[in-house]
Parts: sequence; structure tokens; C-alpha cells
Amino acid sequence: MNERNDETRKEAEQIDLYSLLLDYIRVLSRMWLWVVLLAAAGGILFFIRDYTSWSPRYTASAVFTVSISSDTQNSSGAGSFYASSTAEQMEKTFPYILTSGVLSRRAAAEMGQDNISAV
Repeated sequence: MNERNDETRKEAEQIDLYSLLLDYIRVLSRMWLWVVLLAAAGGILFFIRDYTSWSPRYTASAVFTVSISSDTQNSSGAGSFYASSTAEQMEKTFPYILTSGVLSRRAAAEMGQDNISAV
């Protein structure tokens, strides 16, 4: 009797993968329409959520070049000093202009947004 209980216990512990696969295929063959409908409904819901919550993102960059015209230079080198100091002043000023609130508000208004999230 004890041997028989051991055999029954061993059979209960074994998993028959083939019968599980057959059961899965049998259920899927009856329920395939539900699988397709639920997948389509989920896809439509995610599409609607993404479509309604999408907001455009823009990236902008600017490069400024300062050049010296030849008629501003004179033989004493004052023109070179003037151009150098002007270039330095522009280098210090432009970042403030580009990151100013006035420019951000104007750009947001042009794009039809309330504000611009800048990095």
C-alpha cells in the first residue's frame, strides 16, 4: 500500500507538457476571436491616449559669427582692439538674450504654446 501511495505521489508531481500544450491550443482555437478583439481594443486605447497627450518638441540652436570689416581697421591697431572688445561683449550678452524670458514668451506665442520648457 505504501508503494502505491509513492507511485501516485510521483505521478502527481510530474507535469505533462504535451497535454498542457494540447489544452492551450484547444482553448485558443475556441477563443481566438476574443484574443484578437482584446488586442485591437488595447491598441486603439493606447493610440487614443498617445494622440490626445502628444505635444510637439522642438530643438533649436544658433551660431553667431562676428566679422570685422576691413574699413574699420586702421594702421594703429585701434580697430583690432575695438573689434575684439565688441566680440567679447557680444559673447557675454548673447546667452542672456537667447535665454531671456522675453524671447521665450515670444517664441511660445509664435508656436501657440503657453510656455517653452527649456533645458
